Amino acid sequence: MRHDHHRLWKRGIHLSNRSKPKKKSQKGHSPRSKAPSNKTTRPVAQPSSHYATLGIAPSADAETIRRRYLELVRQFPPESDPESFQRIRRAYETLTDPKARRQYDKERFYGTTVTKLEIQIDKLENEGRYQDATRLLQQLVDIAPTSQRWSRLADAYEGMGEPTKSAETYQAALDSAETEEEKVRLMVRRAHERYDRDQDIIVQLLYIADQYPNTAPRLIAPDLFQHYYNIRETKKGSSYFRKLISRRKLLTVEEFSVYLDWMHALAANDLLEELDTLFQTKVKPAAKNAAAGPHQQAIKALLADRLDNGEPDRSNFRWKVMVCDLMKTVDPDDASARIHWRAYAELAMITSQMTRLINDLLIPTPVVKQILDWYSKDYALRLMDEDGYADLDDRPTIRQTLSTKDAISRIQTTYPRVYRAFSSRLSLSTLDPEREDSG
Repeated sequence: MRHDHHRLWKRGIHLSNRSKPKKKSQKGHSPRSKAPSNKTTRPVAQPSSHYATLGIAPSADAETIRRRYLELVRQFPPESDPESFQRIRRAYETLTDPKARRQYDKERFYGTTVTKLEIQIDKLENEGRYQDATRLLQQLVDIAPTSQRWSRLADAYEGMGEPTKSAETYQAALDSAETEEEKVRLMVRRAHERYDRDQDIIVQLLYIADQYPNTAPRLIAPDLFQHYYNIRETKKGSSYFRKLISRRKLLTVEEFSVYLDWMHALAANDLLEELDTLFQTKVKPAAKNAAAGPHQQAIKALLADRLDNGEPDRSNFRWKVMVCDLMKTVDPDDASARIHWRAYAELAMITSQMTRLINDLLIPTPVVKQILDWYSKDYALRLMDEDGYADLDDRPTIRQTLSTKDAISRIQTTYPRVYRAFSSRLSLSTLDPEREDSG
């Protein structure tokens, strides 16, 4: 036991408060004894691993880990030595969780961590070093296998021209999926990666829906609608949504979410007439029913989540206005819903007027560009990409453009919301400094 004490002492953990055996002097006399100390000595160095922290072998079983932990907690209680206690507790929690212990052991084997590997993989992929990235992906999957990591490795094999390995790894991704929903999402993603034509993707999505009829139809509906829209068969996309709508008066959260997905798909493709019809005839009445039903709070939470989901995008302002309207309908006392409604409605109208202003050939191109820049900075949104900005220089000149002063007047009368948003900057000195200087 003494040898064990000595070995563990060198690793930084005391086993007891007993003083060391007295050593005899060279003349055979014992050295003068000192008064024993009741103070527990803290570890002198940071242990190199959780096993060293607990003073056990890497092969120790769960019962050994538990007994050792209790011994050390008595010696290093949190009240007197919180730092050592936290280190001991962390080691115990890791080594008594089979999944966490396996990952920890693998990280020790490879000499790295999951976080470091993910950073390295992203860096290698950005540098175009795909073979090195794939090698690290293999380590990542070995350390902490998840369906998403297996799927990423399958993509890497596919990109390197190894279809057999890719197929095997993709199957491992499906096998490791914890839920049916996760499995469906993997299959949908795979369909998009393997096929380019909308018709082929539609076939794959419908096949997935047949395989998982309880989960897949609702998950694939928005994606399926988009591909039907791409091949100009929007009615088929809407028909698929229509089949998913429950006939019950009081919809559950899952059933109500189908309406939201359908609305979002219509808004994203600027199918505004269909969107308004759906909203007025189906969705708003369903929200009114929800206000008096058992799922009111759950549907309200769903709407709030949809409102906050995703980056700001000019194409979904109308959609967000409608979501705010539904929030007011579900809970008429929700003041925040009214505030959000006004804010998004204002943005939607400004954006609509901005779109028309861009196409107004009477407004000089430099003025249009400057207002676009203000819009981008103020609202963190872009109405046009870089190519669109370049195309502005090629705007048709079938009519004589207005002077800067007259252009400002036209913006004030024709695009009043744009004018109000940027009125403090709409001046000759800002939009046409050369003309102002010359005056």
